[in-house]
Amino acid sequence: MKNTLVKMIILFIVGTILFSYPADARRIGTVKIINLSHDWAHSMPLYQEAQRLKAKGDKVGYYIAMFRHLRYEYIEDMPTPILSSFNYGYKVRINYFQAVLGILDRAVNEEIIKRDVLIQKINEFDEREWGFDRGERTTKEDIEYVDSLLDEVIIYLEQINSATSYGYSIEEACGFMHAIIELDRQMEQHIAQGNEDQIKANSFERTIYASILSGARHEYWLDRFRFRKSASDERPSELIQSNTPELDFKARTSFIAILRFELGLALKEGVLAGERIQKLVDEFKARKFNAGKKLPKIDRRKWTTLDEITYMNEVLEKVVTYLEQVNNAMGYGYSLSWAQNIIELLGNVRDGEAEVLPSLAIRYEATLSGNLPKHTLSEFRSIKAYDDVLVDEFLPSDAKHKARGRVIIGISLRLQRALREGIIVGDEMEALVREFKNKEWNFSAHEDLSPEDPRTFTTQEEIDYINKVLDTVIVYLMERYEIN
Repeated sequence: MKNTLVKMIILFIVGTILFSYPADARRIGTVKIINLSHDWAHSMPLYQEAQRLKAKGDKVGYYIAMFRHLRYEYIEDMPTPILSSFNYGYKVRINYFQAVLGILDRAVNEEIIKRDVLIQKINEFDEREWGFDRGERTTKEDIEYVDSLLDEVIIYLEQINSATSYGYSIEEACGFMHAIIELDRQMEQHIAQGNEDQIKANSFERTIYASILSGARHEYWLDRFRFRKSASDERPSELIQSNTPELDFKARTSFIAILRFELGLALKEGVLAGERIQKLVDEFKARKFNAGKKLPKIDRRKWTTLDEITYMNEVLEKVVTYLEQVNNAMGYGYSLSWAQNIIELLGNVRDGEAEVLPSLAIRYEATLSGNLPKHTLSEFRSIKAYDDVLVDEFLPSDAKHKARGRVIIGISLRLQRALREGIIVGDEMEALVREFKNKEWNFSAHEDLSPEDPRTFTTQEEIDYINKVLDTVIVYLMERYEIN
């Protein structure tokens, strides 16, 4: 390891005060690393997020946020004058490289980073000779090298985070990564040989691993259960031959066994969740099908019945609907757990076991059904219909007037939410939402005055502006989604 007196002399000459995060950077030798406590760092959202996740005990999440902090929240500019000891936050500083190495080392020592190829690159990073090793200034190439390594580490950790969220270990996730590389290598050979069956098999296996590492397991299971649902409902008049693909008939014993396994795995991974779906899967797994009877295969008493096929279709319909709702909600930027909780909540509401505001229930239903753009349009149209009349007295809380401060705040929040959900997109719409949010309204410009004071009342110019924004958003939604 490079831990020499020359390096310490160089650090002293340039007047660099070494600091870092709690870590054991190999290059720093006997120099004690202190906790990062500078104001500039605490003002950075990714650094703050890292500390929050650390306190929560989320190690993988902590390292993701920390490496993003190092990658994106440090300044990449190459300043002309020499930086003083107090110019924190620059990638050109020696202590930045020490901080990166220190945290990489700790991630390896805590067995968060376990891929051999990545560990090798970290060792190469440690052994690399930098410009400042020779008493020279940090170069653009030095910074690009660090950025490239951090990008790889962040992608790796995001894949680990995804896999562990489904209940897999870090070792298993690394195995999936290696398997994808090997499958890609084999795929090249199969393509060259024109082996279509093997190409199909490899593609399917790769899809499984990729869905685990990318956080798209809900999409995978939706496709799989739709595929299962498409199998034939026909009950053959004779024994189905063993070489008939098991997916062709729901009546096959192997189809039932595979469906049992897949439902159980989706539940174990947490893609299916909630009391209702849990009960549905448990009942299916516990059900005694004819196929399970200890009789010869040719005995018709062992053959799947029409009632059993109907039951399978009912289960598959409920599972597919559930996953479609999850998929719709996640498409609007909501998390898997949020979608699952809302599905369970609405189920409780329908069964009379819970209550929720009708307007909120309608919005939840629109989110799960994929009709959120239409619902959003309805919301803005409803607000557009509010009274434009200016009043010379304080409005009550239930008044449907655009002049109310609460209504204006509500419009701003709805605009921001629509942007966050991806219902409205594009630079122009983002600018519109930002302008509305940052506008200084009359009702908020005089915080020292009572709400009954006329000087806080909304003006006609403000009403006109609100209507202009609402008209713009309404037309945008109608045109983009082709709805009236």
